[in-house]
Amino acid sequence: MNDIDLIGVTVGPGLLGSLLVGLSFAKALSFSSKIPLIPLNHIESHIQSAFIEFGDAIRFPAAAFVASGGHTHLFRMDKERNLFLLARTRDDAVGEAFDKLSKMLGMGYPGGPVIDKLAEEGDENRYPLPKPRMSDHSLDMSFSGIKSAMFRLIQQERDRLDIPGLAASFQKTVADILIDRIRRFGKETPFKSIILAGGVSANAYLRARFLQAFGEQTFVPSMKYATDNGAMVASLAFLKRNETPAPLHQEAFSTWILPS
Repeated sequence: MNDIDLIGVTVGPGLLGSLLVGLSFAKALSFSSKIPLIPLNHIESHIQSAFIEFGDAIRFPAAAFVASGGHTHLFRMDKERNLFLLARTRDDAVGEAFDKLSKMLGMGYPGGPVIDKLAEEGDENRYPLPKPRMSDHSLDMSFSGIKSAMFRLIQQERDRLDIPGLAASFQKTVADILIDRIRRFGKETPFKSIILAGGVSANAYLRARFLQAFGEQTFVPSMKYATDNGAMVASLAFLKRNETPAPLHQEAFSTWILPS
């Protein structure tokens, strides 16, 4: 503990049970050691994971997509930690859709690696799936319709279902939606870099599609930083080291919307 100057802890957004376990431990450690405690946003930590590896190579303005089991958010970044929320899912997160498809196919949880593997042998054009846009013309997303379409397809096809084809078609649809939102944003605000972060960024097909679409502008953390990890939390805590420490009555938040 003599080498530790600061304790960073995620306080939201996320599942309250998990957040409270981590926060309670961090507060106890802070109190007993007299080391300051810094509260952190989980989504911002995911974005920070890209800066661990790429640092100054990321140029601004940038578009940052965080896609995970609980979150799907698109941000504009004018500089590091200067975030403006452009779009979010209005229902299921994209990672949740991966999990639900895996469950519908009887393949278990978590669904991301399962679908990624199945899709390797599938035809991405096998099953056309919906790519909804909002009636208010916003960049927001919806994945519940895709989930419903896949459920109906599984019920209709039954033994005829091409499982690898459905997995590949789903991944293509997800990639098309995310890339479409970035391109629409780029028409209004030219950007110099694209960050893809969060657990879903571990998907091999999605990584490849982003690189294909945006080339050297694309920054995707390596696999060890793609899913939840302590390094991204520590990195963000370091950047916030001069901010006011959290009080011992610091709370956790299931929702915490970054600026919009």
